[in-house]
Amino acid sequence: MDLQMFKEACKEIREAKEMLKSLEKEIMVMAIEQRNPNEEEEGSLKRDQEQETLLKDIKEIEIKTLVINLINRRRMIPRIIQKKEIYKKKFLKGEQEKRREKTGEELEGEVEVQKNLAKGKLVKIMINNKIRNFRDKG
Repeated sequence: MDLQMFKEACKEIREAKEMLKSLEKEIMVMAIEQRNPNEEEEGSLKRDQEQETLLKDIKEIEIKTLVINLINRRRMIPRIIQKKEIYKKKFLKGEQEKRREKTGEELEGEVEVQKNLAKGKLVKIMINNKIRNFRDKG
């Protein structure tokens, strides 16, 4: 899940870079078109400096947008996925009986276990199983 979000963030960053590069190219074309070839060299130097400052500003804006996008993506990714504990509701005795009537199989199984406990059969079965497991290991 985190890997997918990271890949999406990278794609968005690439798209933003491409958009900014296309804007940069358009600005350069506009600046070149606005120049007059007959102007003095001083005027052209000033415009060159203006273009350089524009390019620097564009690059700064690009960097800021990329950093902001990364920060926003990191905030969206959950750092630790915590397991939520599920608490079962405690029902009243009447509600428990109604639920057990709905699930008759569970009730029959409980009755058999209770009978075995009363007779001590379940205890004997458990002891025999432990003895068998011990013999198998040893």
